[in-house]
Amino acid sequence: GLAALDTANEWYYDGHTLYFKPPDGVSPDEMTVEFRDLRWVMNMTGSNLVFRNLDFFGGLLRLEGNYNVLDNIRVTYGSHFQFRHTSGAHNDANIGNNGVYIIGHHNLVKNSEIAYSAGNGLTMEGDYNTVENCLIHDFGYMGTVTSGVYFKGKTALEANEDPSVLMSKGSTLQHSTLFNSGRDVLEITSCWDCTFTYNHLHDSSLLTDDSGLVYADSRNLGNTEIAYNWVQGDTNPNRELSRFHLGIYLDNLTRNGIVHHNVITGIGVEPGVGMNTPREGHIIYNNTIIHDRFVAPTDGQDLSLIHIYWASWPPLWRGQVVQASLVIDQLSVRTSRITRTCLACSARRATTAPRMR
Repeated sequence: GLAALDTANEWYYDGHTLYFKPPDGVSPDEMTVEFRDLRWVMNMTGSNLVFRNLDFFGGLLRLEGNYNVLDNIRVTYGSHFQFRHTSGAHNDANIGNNGVYIIGHHNLVKNSEIAYSAGNGLTMEGDYNTVENCLIHDFGYMGTVTSGVYFKGKTALEANEDPSVLMSKGSTLQHSTLFNSGRDVLEITSCWDCTFTYNHLHDSSLLTDDSGLVYADSRNLGNTEIAYNWVQGDTNPNRELSRFHLGIYLDNLTRNGIVHHNVITGIGVEPGVGMNTPREGHIIYNNTIIHDRFVAPTDGQDLSLIHIYWASWPPLWRGQVVQASLVIDQLSVRTSRITRTCLACSARRATTAPRMR
């Protein structure tokens, strides 16, 4: 309530009057105070459209159609909501919970900035969509399961339980920077044969724990590729890292992810790549992890690049391919160790060899 308005730049609205506490020594008469008046700044349906050099402030942007282009677009403070659950909360990328929501196939967002969203920064529902050369930051500030860019398939209800349309197929995120997330920076659970390459991802889990900068769970990723990215857990040496803060985390029931040629830094004593059980078909190779987190770990935890987690389910090891990667611990190079793993099914492994692009 109003009694809690005690810090500069805080505000409170009682349904009739908007109260705002300015910075110390600054008069409101000398400031420009802006606030959201409309829920939607753009809500449009159409195809083969080009939107260029536009600045949207304080509202949601929704576009439905195919072969559309957003070029040099800036969207700030698009989404705000209050979600009171403290654990297990997922906003499910609903329309209205994201800064930008695009529905359709073969759409392109490039050279754009999206910032300050309670939910996802950008959600693209459909197949063969592309995000390139974008800056997306300060999203997920309510701490729910969100993503800077979220490629989304249909919901189970929309798909009439047809699993073939639950995933976003063939979508791409490349040459972009995503940072400052309440939870994961990049959530890829709904991706099938998607590509995430040449991105800089940093500063995740600002409000939660048990997460990864790149995270997936419970789905077949269909050879989704995560490659040539700089995955940087933390850039602030004074911030206490959250518990279980991984670089790339393929959680329970995931299958067929391909992770290679990534540089993973700033994650402290947690693994650069973690895979939870049960899982199958993942291919992990030629990644580099620097285990410094600004200071040397002191608790003796295993600093292996790859860590296989045991869970309450019986372990499922089918089709794993894990090859040696470079691990740097306190600037000394050593051979990476694979912990609690079983490279079984050699015949299957021969058919799922690492692919190069």
